[in-house]
Order: sequence, then C-alpha cells, then structure tokens
Amino acid sequence: MKEVRLNAFIPRQSADEVYAAISNFSAYPQYCTSVRKIDVKNLSENVTLTDWEVNFHNGILKWQEHDTFDPSNRQISFRQTAGDIDHFSGSWHVEADGNDATIAFDSCFDLGLPMLADMLDPVAEQAISENIRAIISGLFPASYIKD
Repeated sequence: MKEVRLNAFIPRQSADEVYAAISNFSAYPQYCTSVRKIDVKNLSENVTLTDWEVNFHNGILKWQEHDTFDPSNRQISFRQTAGDIDHFSGSWHVEADGNDATIAFDSCFDLGLPMLADMLDPVAEQAISENIRAIISGLFPASYIKD
C-alpha cells in the first residue's frame, strides 16, 4: 500500500478551532476545486458515512467512507467502505502548539490495479497530497504545510 502523509502548522488558531474546521467535511468543496461533491450522513454523534466525488486524472473518483470523530483527542479516523479503489484509510490529528496548532494527516491507499500501479499510484499519491494541501490552505490561509 502507498502512503500519503502531510503535516501543517496553523498559526494563531487554537487546536479546538482547527479541529472544528477540519471536521466540517461539507465545507471542503469551497476550498478545494478538485473536490466535486461531499454528502455527509450522520450515523451517530461522532460517526458519519460520507460520500465523496473528486477529480482524478481525467475522470471522477467516487468512494464512501466511515468516519469516526474523537473530539477529546481532536482526531478523525476514516475507512473507505465502497468505491472506485480497493482501499483508502487514514486519520487527521490536531494538536496544540502553544497558541497555535498542528495538523497531521496520514493515509494509505491501494488502487487495486496491480498492472497499472507503476503508472497510476504516483498520480493518485500526488492527487491526494494536492487535495489535502488545498483543503488545509483553503481552511487556514496562513498555514505552513510540510511533507
């Protein structure tokens, strides 16, 4: 499986404010033009089922994921339950850094196309990285993102 990891420093915002913003998946299309559509269904107080549509290469990638929110630890875990690729899972984690905050995004994926992996995996890795960067930069314009 391939991994995508990003870390970001968010100045002048508390960890709770940052966690609240990244927890609002419905707002993502406003900040990332490659995110076409998100439909969030609340299953319980801290669990959602989210349908995603994103631009990918020359097409549209669709999947559904099960999201678990842990506000006390400022963490979101996600696991794909259906969709165009074989596996996509990961987490967002927000921590306080003085009066600022940090975000750690960790994910792993498998497109399920072994014959095309050499060609498509780097494209998918770049697309995931660019989408997460766009979401973080859109939500937090003063952020500093590092790999």
